[in-house]
Amino acid sequence: MLRSAAVLLLLCVMSAASGCATVPARNPQAEAKASEANQALDVLNADLANFYPDAEALLQRVRLLQQQPGWDEMEVVIRGTPAILAYVEGGEAVDFESIPETAAWSRKWERPWKSLFSDYLGLVDRCSIMEARRTALLERLFVVQAKYIGATTMELSKGRYEQAQSLYSRVEMLTGTETELKAYQLNTIGLYDVRP
Repeated sequence: MLRSAAVLLLLCVMSAASGCATVPARNPQAEAKASEANQALDVLNADLANFYPDAEALLQRVRLLQQQPGWDEMEVVIRGTPAILAYVEGGEAVDFESIPETAAWSRKWERPWKSLFSDYLGLVDRCSIMEARRTALLERLFVVQAKYIGATTMELSKGRYEQAQSLYSRVEMLTGTETELKAYQLNTIGLYDVRP
């Protein structure tokens, strides 16, 4: 009796050990979800590859604007005049000639303020469009992450830990991309902050 209990225990241990050594069965649902996530990631990466050069070119244009003579004072006028800020955000038209700060700027810099202000408004429009693209990319990135998390969960439920870890590494990689995208920030006057 003692001998049969020992044999039974040995068989149980061998069975458990061989169970750990076997490769978990395929998980077609998780594989389909991962394939869907991979396809979405490919499209997202292609769009990111287009976004970054466009964003950097726009940042360069903002830098050039900020280097123009009189920009610092123009920025002070824009920030300090609620009517101008409201106009920039799509509000009502403003009688700029009645704003004493714009006339003072023109006298100081001996040129019409409208030309520099027009350059600024053009960049605000471009930054708004770029911001819409950036926001859409972030939303799509979150969707792709969710797909990978779903596939990871499916793999974990079937005991496929290596596959789950591989899928989750893509979620972590996309977290880095999220940080990169969030580095582009519009300031209070509608331009992207230029990183030093």
